[in-house]
Parts: sequence; structure tokens; C-alpha cells
Amino acid sequence: MVRCAHLSIGRACLGRSLVPPVARGAATEHVPHVASNPLRRRVAAVIPEHVLVTTDGSDSAHRALPAALAAIRASRSSRVTLLRVLTSKHAGPVHALEWAMARAHAEMDLERLAKQLPLEEKATSVVAEGRAAEQILHFIDTDEVDLIVIASHGSDGSRSWRMGSTTRKVISSGPVSLLVVPAEPTFSAFEHVLVPLDCSARAEHVLPLVSRIGQAHDAEITLVHVVPRPDSSSHLPSGPRERALIDELTKSNLARAKSYLEGIGERLTARGLRVGIKLLTDANPARAIERLASTSNSDLVLLCAHGGGCAHGERYGSVARRLLDSLVKPLWLVQDLPAESPRFTPSQSVE
Repeated sequence: MVRCAHLSIGRACLGRSLVPPVARGAATEHVPHVASNPLRRRVAAVIPEHVLVTTDGSDSAHRALPAALAAIRASRSSRVTLLRVLTSKHAGPVHALEWAMARAHAEMDLERLAKQLPLEEKATSVVAEGRAAEQILHFIDTDEVDLIVIASHGSDGSRSWRMGSTTRKVISSGPVSLLVVPAEPTFSAFEHVLVPLDCSARAEHVLPLVSRIGQAHDAEITLVHVVPRPDSSSHLPSGPRERALIDELTKSNLARAKSYLEGIGERLTARGLRVGIKLLTDANPARAIERLASTSNSDLVLLCAHGGGCAHGERYGSVARRLLDSLVKPLWLVQDLPAESPRFTPSQSVE
């Protein structure tokens, strides 16, 4: 049984999750976290008003901070929350003084990070206690977060895996829009942004955000579309006639896609953005976009979590899932579905 220490600077009880107290600056006073309706079902704003930046105090987690700053600058977000979850690394009781020192160190670290954010007022710093993924998801559920910025790895994340366990659990829930920053390469700025579009109105959900990023960072925007090259329906070898039909259909679809992307590009160019287009053909569009992201000089891949052909209820479409699995570049997924609430309560565990 884990021992609970009741301290003037906060409660330490790792046997259950706690509603996180709020720490502002270096003050030790804690204001109870006031939750909104946990049963709400809302769609996060495309241009995020409330950005949640998670950290566990490690250098790996702090690698996401420059991307968070770039996102906040582009979005002109009115609320920013820095969240750190204290979790015991030991199975036995936690010494009260040791826990108090850990909490004080976490508060000072968040205060330092908050001073780096481009806001007139300091960002809100929250120190929660319990299981990391559970507390992050609980905060998202109860505080109307629009975007979560999270590093692929934290202090315990093995680089043998694309993501650490906490990041993987948060992403698998798909509660709101995500900006996931990989361990490599080192992020510098939003200078070149890839925007995959499948010619559907659903994929165009990201365009207002594309405009904001392009204007705020003078970023080069590349609109990408992959024309699926159809295969013959039979496993038998295709004859000249079948191959000619496939070539003709692919050529026609390329022309239509080019016209579509040029139309989107003209609208963005009229807003002062630098826009280019990229057309690809591949039997697997998700694979083609992954390869382009890996080989291009892009700093960010930005797309809607779903395209026009996604099955109902899926948190991510096939392209989004593929890019999350590979995570070759920072990935901003705009979630267009309402959050599935409630997912967790403070007494439940996702570990």
C-alpha cells in the first residue's frame, strides 16, 4: 500500500489519481482545478484557443517546446497550459520530503518554461499526480483543450520505439488535435509545411490553420495529393487493353487533381502565402505521403485526422495512422470528431 503524504504544497498519493492542483509561478498556493462538464461532446477548434503542452521534465520532452511556441504563435492562442504529471518510480511508499522536493522542482521547471511562451501573461502551470496518460486525458476531458503538444518520448522512452508509452496511450485515444514532435530531427521552425489533401471537403478542414501558419511564419506551403493507381480486378496478368484503361484513368485523375490543388493554391496565394503543389501516383496513398515526408525538407506535416473515405467512428484515417506510426517529421493532426467522453475518470487506470 502506498503511503500518502499530506503536504502544504500539495498531496502525494499514488494509489489513486487526484484532480490536479494549479501552480502559478513559484507560489506554493494551490487552486483546486475546476472541471467543466465531463460529459460534453465537443469538436476542438481548428485554430486552437487552448493549447496543452505536456512535459515530464526530461530533455526529450522539452524537445517539443519549440514546436509548441511556433504553434502558439501561429494560432494566437488565448490559453496555454503547461502540464507535468508526477509519478512515483518506486513500487513502495514514497517519502514525504522526497515527494515535496520533487514537486517543488517540477513547479520551478514549469515556471521557467512558462516564461518562454509568447504571451502577455504567464501560461498556467499545472502539476498533477498519478499515472501520466490518465491524468493528461483527464485534463483534456475536463478543461476544453483544443490542441495537445507532446514529444514522442519522455524520460522513460526507449528510442528503439517510435513513441514512448505515455505518448502512445494519449494518441490512441485521439481526444483532440495533436502536434506530435519526434526525437529526430531537431525542430527549428515552421518553414516548409506539407499539407496532404484528398480533394474532400473533410480534408479541407485544415485550410484556415494552414493560412495562419503560412502568414505567421512566412512558411512555404506544399499541397500534396496522391492519385491512387488502380489495379485490375483479377489476379491474372493485365493485357494491353487493361493497362491502357488504367493509364487513361490515372491521367484523367491527375489532371483533375492538378486543377483542384491549383484552385486551393490560388485561394491561399491571395492571402499572401507561398504555395506549391505536389502530385503523386501510388497504389497506396498513405505510403506515398510517408515517403515524401521522409525525403523532403519539410518541417511539419499538417492534415485532418480523416479524409473523405474514412469509416464512421474511426479516430484516425489510414494516412494519419501511417504517419503516426512512422513519425518521420513533426505531425499536426486536426481532429474533426467530437471527443469520446468520458474516457477516463480519476479512479481508472490506463497503465
